[in-house]
Order: sequence, then C-alpha cells, then structure tokens
Amino acid sequence: YGLIGGGGVIGGLVGTTLGATRGENVGATALLFGAVGMTVLLALITLRIEALASHTNAPIGRGRRVDRPPAEKKTEQEGNAALQGAKLALASRHLLAIVMIVFLYEFASQTLDHQYKTALEAIEGEAETSAFFARIGVIISTISIVTQFLLVSFVMRKFGLTTALLVLPMAMLLASGLYFAVPVLWAASTLTIADNGFSYSRNQTAPETLFVPTSAD
Repeated sequence: YGLIGGGGVIGGLVGTTLGATRGENVGATALLFGAVGMTVLLALITLRIEALASHTNAPIGRGRRVDRPPAEKKTEQEGNAALQGAKLALASRHLLAIVMIVFLYEFASQTLDHQYKTALEAIEGEAETSAFFARIGVIISTISIVTQFLLVSFVMRKFGLTTALLVLPMAMLLASGLYFAVPVLWAASTLTIADNGFSYSRNQTAPETLFVPTSAD
C-alpha cells in the first residue's frame, strides 16, 4: 500500500510545484486545461483497468464472488444497502470505532480548513494568494512523500497501529494550539500543513489497516 499510496503524494508534489513555479507564467486557464487532460487520461486508465479485471482469468477479477447459501443471498438483497451497512456498523464496536474516527477527523479537518482560509483573507490579490497556496502545497506534498515512504511502515512496525493513528490528531492539536496562541498567517499555515501533510499518507494507511480483521461483508 505504501508504494501505491506514494503515487498520490508524488502527483500532489508535481502539481503544486508546477503551480508554484509556472503558475504565473502559464496562467490559471492553461493549468485548468492541463488538469482536464489529466482527468481524461485517468478515465481512460480506469476503463482499461476495468476491462482487464472483467476477464475470468484475471488475478484480481470483478466477476468472482464467494458462493453463499441461497438463504443468505436472499437476505442480502432485502432492504436498503445503506441501512444494512449502518446496521452492520452499529452492531460492531470495531466498525463503529472506525466510523467515529472518520467522522471526527472530517469534522476537525473542515474546521481547520475554514480557519486557514479565513486567515488567508489578509492576503490581497489573486496572484499573491495563488502563489501562497502553491508554496504551502509544496511543503504539504514534501511532508507527505517523506512520511509515506520513510515513516508510515516504520512507525506501524516499531510502535504499533495505535501510535500511528495518534500521529495526525496530535499534529492537528499542536497546530490548533499554536494558532490559538499566535493567530497570524504563518501559524494558520501549520493548520493545513499538519492536516494534509499527514492525511494523504499516514492517515490513509493506518485507518484502512483497521479494516483488515473485518469480514467480507
């Protein structure tokens, strides 16, 4: 997972670096067209992957399903799938804990993002704001790459999953405390750096590891 997840953080670094170094010269319109082109390419790759996975002899296939008794299959087809999923999560303390981790993280992340963007109102001018976003983006992506390739596996193996899960909350807590004590722009930047810098790497790997002991359902 570390290598696959690394594709995301490397792509983020390349994108933010281009925005920071070429944004003013190329212009926002050209960058948007570049993003559209990348999205179209992504769609083509996705279609190709699905075509490969649809073959019966594919190593990872979409067509294979675990055989189950007819009674169990009938039960699965009854009712709303979302309600069934909620019922399954509420019946398991493990799944419910994962739900709460995801919910609380998203709540805190959106709050930090609002504080960060509110602090950015002190910057005047579209070019200055875009350049500042790009510079912070480069820092975030660099931290993500270092964390993804050097720290995620090391922390999980050396200190365990609990410690890995606590890295992001502690970073967000420290950044929030810093901004509370020193409400200036550079302190506000630590909010998004602490959040996104670990979110795209450590926070993708550690919480998803919690799903390992769960059933196929």
